[in-house]
Amino acid sequence: MDEILQEFCQETNSIISELVSILENLESKPDDFSALEAFGQKVDRIMGAAKSLELHKMGSISELCKTISYKAAQSKNTELVTIVTAFLFEAVDVIKEMISNIEKGQSEEISPISVKTIQGATGALGYFYEAK
Repeated sequence: MDEILQEFCQETNSIISELVSILENLESKPDDFSALEAFGQKVDRIMGAAKSLELHKMGSISELCKTISYKAAQSKNTELVTIVTAFLFEAVDVIKEMISNIEKGQSEEISPISVKTIQGATGALGYFYEAK
């Protein structure tokens, strides 16, 4: 693995730890809307670096996380934050899987179950918005 990719993986793993901490706090304080904004800012760092390294899938998932976290923060809806937090935990796990694969010298591809999880969680968010 080249040096730039190695640094990206190290930095992303560090950011992932911060993201998990934010999400764990949101589980007990779903009214902490500023935490969702902080999540969005941190995942934006992953998104930008992934896109510049042409890791398109990771960039796309990170962008989705950023958008969803900002929208949930703006909603000021604690019920939505609970759903979004669960989605973001799943998405962070997918990013972790991608980083692990890259560190092993593989592609950013993820398992079919991870794809289904993201698709299912995104569908649940859409259902929540439609029901409101």
